[in-house]
Amino acid sequence: MKSETTRHPTADVKRADDSELLAYCDGYFAELMESALTDEARQQRGTPPQPAKQLSERERYLKALQAAKLHLNKARQRRVDRKLGPERGLGPRVFIGFDAEWKRSRKGRNCILSVQFYLVSSTGEMLTLVLHVDNGDILSQRPRLCDVINDLLESALDQTVIEEWPAEVVLCGFFTRADITVFSDFKHLRPQLQGVNGTLATVGKAAQIELPMSQTRQATLRQRYQSVIGDEFEPRLLNLRLIDASRLAPPGKSLADIGMWLGIPKIDLPEGHDKSDMARFQRERREAFEAYGLRDAQIAVMYVLWVVWFSTRFLGLDMRHLSATASGLAVRIGEACIRRDGVALNVALNYEVRRVTRWDNATGVGYTQKKRLPKRIRK
Repeated sequence: MKSETTRHPTADVKRADDSELLAYCDGYFAELMESALTDEARQQRGTPPQPAKQLSERERYLKALQAAKLHLNKARQRRVDRKLGPERGLGPRVFIGFDAEWKRSRKGRNCILSVQFYLVSSTGEMLTLVLHVDNGDILSQRPRLCDVINDLLESALDQTVIEEWPAEVVLCGFFTRADITVFSDFKHLRPQLQGVNGTLATVGKAAQIELPMSQTRQATLRQRYQSVIGDEFEPRLLNLRLIDASRLAPPGKSLADIGMWLGIPKIDLPEGHDKSDMARFQRERREAFEAYGLRDAQIAVMYVLWVVWFSTRFLGLDMRHLSATASGLAVRIGEACIRRDGVALNVALNYEVRRVTRWDNATGVGYTQKKRLPKRIRK
């Protein structure tokens, strides 16, 4: 298994907020929103909408920095000041898009060719990783997710792509039921995932993975964060959320549709190559193959970031707790509207909180607990 890494310029005590990332997204998605508003005006006049303007990664990065009033010199200075110690604990969430390419090996088994990762930091800087897998039809030869996440985060920290060790990683794919299963340690992660509309994601509580972290890195992180977070801090344990972008997208929309809307269109296969023989594409056009896979990972993570940004800025939702589906977002919007009208959720939905007495057989002592129960009219 070979790897290649490339760097691109572009509310509790344990977690910093996403304010810096949202500021970056203000600039990154500003032109997209302006284009959408212009298209709406065109539709009212009966003229066809225009496709999103295509910008290079460098152009998007500089435009976002300018719009958010962030400057590279200030960002670099903050990284120099990392030795002064954290203020609130672990750093903001890190979003990572991922995608896998494979070929059909035999009935019931696929041969994994590669896995691509596209990391986006809170300042908008990117780090990419491409893993080429040899003998990908053998489970033991496939990469472990915990190894990959650990290597990505350590590289991002060493290269100052991220300023602090993150409290949580958000792993974003498009139809994750296919891609998350390619890792050799999937069986350890599977019990922490939930089935959501035919795919896999984390709902509510984040999953937790154990990183194969070196003793030196553990000691460094403990020394830096233990005084702020407490003695329970364990650097090797990392919270991981799995988000399927396809379940946050409009029904029936493909990755290509979303990419075109975001202004980062999916890359077409070169003439003479097709999806049925990706191994030949990988063998003959290695750089083009990597770009093809990385673009899919990029579209997935940027769409999830757009959902987070739009939901925070325009819908007033607290996206520190991600929703796994668009319908989940809709429920939260409805609840927010009820609260804004000054109505308690339990009153609006006909629930009540009662004290219920229970008996603990292990201790032989009774106890009471509060329980949310439906009222008779709701039943």
